Amino acid sequence: TISGDPAALLSAIKAASIFASPEAPGVTIDIGDAVQVTASNAEVGSAEIVTECSHSGKGSIKVNGRFLADGLAVRDAESTIELVASNKPMSLRASDYLCVIMPINHA
Repeated sequence: TISGDPAALLSAIKAASIFASPEAPGVTIDIGDAVQVTASNAEVGSAEIVTECSHSGKGSIKVNGRFLADGLAVRDAESTIELVASNKPMSLRASDYLCVIMPINHA
């Protein structure tokens, strides 16, 4: 679970998305000791960005960075991102908002 101000995570997603492949615009979110956003592209390189987001638990998921950025752009500070498993949808929740984002297959 990631909670708090969406600005830090949104900034990390946008920055990492620059390095994602246009054909497969995936970014990976790793929740562990910190929240880390990564993306790579053989032609332009890779990005690893550690955010200052409040979080609990551990997990990893690869999602379309554009979809996640769109969802984060309308989030408020009282919302949370819930991640169950890397092969399950993640959800962005606020008092009057729900956005479900499907993972990208790692295969």
